[in-house]
Amino acid sequence: MWGSILTEWASLILRWLHVVAAIGWIGSSFYFIHLDLSLKPRSDLPEGVHGEAWQVHGGGFYRIMKYLVAPAKMPDELTWFKWEAYTTWLSGFALMVVVYYLDAELFLVDKSVLDLTPLQAGLFSFASLALAWLLSQMVRLALSRSRELLADAGSVELTKNPDAMISALRKIENRGELPGATSAVMELCLDNPREGFADLFATHPSVDSRVQALVKFAGGHDPGRLRAGRGAGLLRLDAPGHVPRRQARLGELPQRHAHRRPGRRGDRLHLPADQRQPYRLQQTG
Repeated sequence: MWGSILTEWASLILRWLHVVAAIGWIGSSFYFIHLDLSLKPRSDLPEGVHGEAWQVHGGGFYRIMKYLVAPAKMPDELTWFKWEAYTTWLSGFALMVVVYYLDAELFLVDKSVLDLTPLQAGLFSFASLALAWLLSQMVRLALSRSRELLADAGSVELTKNPDAMISALRKIENRGELPGATSAVMELCLDNPREGFADLFATHPSVDSRVQALVKFAGGHDPGRLRAGRGAGLLRLDAPGHVPRRQARLGELPQRHAHRRPGRRGDRLHLPADQRQPYRLQQTG
């Protein structure tokens, strides 16, 4: 008896909480849509501000400014409009548990179809929800990968040069590992290599698949992969008396090898005429 009473009260409270939270969530969403549309850019706004809007409500005047990115100095108190959505989701999930799982024999189990205990029915329901979420993520990521291929096709359509796109993709290949970066940050990388089953959860297609698509559909030429490794893509000038470019940038260039001459893009290095020798470019691994 007491179990049924508590279940009914929990269902009533959760239903109203779910409805009120959903009203707040939808209402705040509509408000911010209106706010974004009413923002006006002005020349006297602080740096980083996209626009401002003046509003009046309840006799008070409000001046609202929107930063496209976080300002250099954040305020001590910040209102984050997130709990309306969280409360809607959590209350809805709790309501499903109270209505369907606690009264599984009435709402979840049909013994004429399949004779399950309430516990078995609950586990089967949780498993189906997890599987549906997993499949939805795979479909979403597959769409994301296909859009990257469409973006490559669009760039070739604009430039009429598939070889340049292929060359750019090969240059960024094997540079997706950022030490200390979280998985969420790694997903922002154009080249985030995965293998096997994990490739189903990649947000970007592999460089190889993008290059193959450009070769097949745009008639591009693939020069092949650059040599992988920490030094991939760096060129070494094998000539007697040559000083590495990195060393020259650090100001460690011996004066006997070269002198500096200013140019539009900064100081350029020039070997004296008597020390110039044919250079041989070699890819370092």
